[in-house]
Amino acid sequence: MGKVKNLDDVLPLDDDPLPKDEVDALCSDRAKTRGGCVGVYRPCPHISCSHNLYLNVNEETGAVSLNNAGVDVLAVDPDKSCALDIADAGEHSLEEIQAAMPSLSIGVVERIEQVALRRLRPYLKEV
Repeated sequence: MGKVKNLDDVLPLDDDPLPKDEVDALCSDRAKTRGGCVGVYRPCPHISCSHNLYLNVNEETGAVSLNNAGVDVLAVDPDKSCALDIADAGEHSLEEIQAAMPSLSIGVVERIEQVALRRLRPYLKEV
């Protein structure tokens, strides 16, 4: 399979949207807590989850954007399909985090780290 050029290549959609009750039924197996994700196969099939790293779904508009534009869905490392899986695996370098999210530059990852540390500082004890 070549590079994804169009989202319809990955997720073909019918012209008619699914009725709400069918959408609710399809989403009912989605984990409500992190513990519910433990037995789910990888790559994570819950693409609308905010922790899924393949797609972003805007909850207000329903717009979909690819995090890894141009990367074949089958080429995504299954162990790196969920931000929570990556966090659970322990400490990572900025380069490792950026490799899991190639749409972000190392500078953006570094700024995210700085903001997170600034927010956590009041809760951290001096070592």
